[in-house]
Amino acid sequence: MNADAIDTLPDSRLIAATFARRDEGDVPSATGSILLESVGGLLDAHRRMAARTPTVDASVAWGHAAAVLVAADATLDSVIAIWNESQRLIAAVDREARRILGAPAPWATEHSDSLGAVYLRLAYLHSISFDRLVLDGPEGANRRRLGRAYTDHDDLVHHLTNGTKFLPTALSDPRS
Repeated sequence: MNADAIDTLPDSRLIAATFARRDEGDVPSATGSILLESVGGLLDAHRRMAARTPTVDASVAWGHAAAVLVAADATLDSVIAIWNESQRLIAAVDREARRILGAPAPWATEHSDSLGAVYLRLAYLHSISFDRLVLDGPEGANRRRLGRAYTDHDDLVHHLTNGTKFLPTALSDPRS
């Protein structure tokens, strides 16, 4: 395992700071960290997806049905493009994590999710916690879920850098 891994895998504070910068509209061209750039990109993708999710009014007159279908097609194309971008970001995270961590220790156990999937979940929870704060309600259920997810992330980073866990290898990634 790479001795610098603990300094290279971002902790939840760095991820939260990346989200906060994106919330303020700061999109740096390059942070030098593939992982943090991907985290920010995943948050952006969630926000673009929420803005483009099709909502079709069932009361639209039949005469306008063709226009609705064309708009739905354009929306679907953009949703697919965002999904593809998210998949590229997840793959970039997973490749970088494998590069940073190196070969797993023989005694390590496999974690159930890739690091890209973990970052995707964090981006989603941040998005629904702070983009839709009013919908989160005074109990802050989504913000509590995000806090637990940050704690789980930091625990995972600890286990990965100590060699007690390793990330799964993506079967569909030919570079695995």
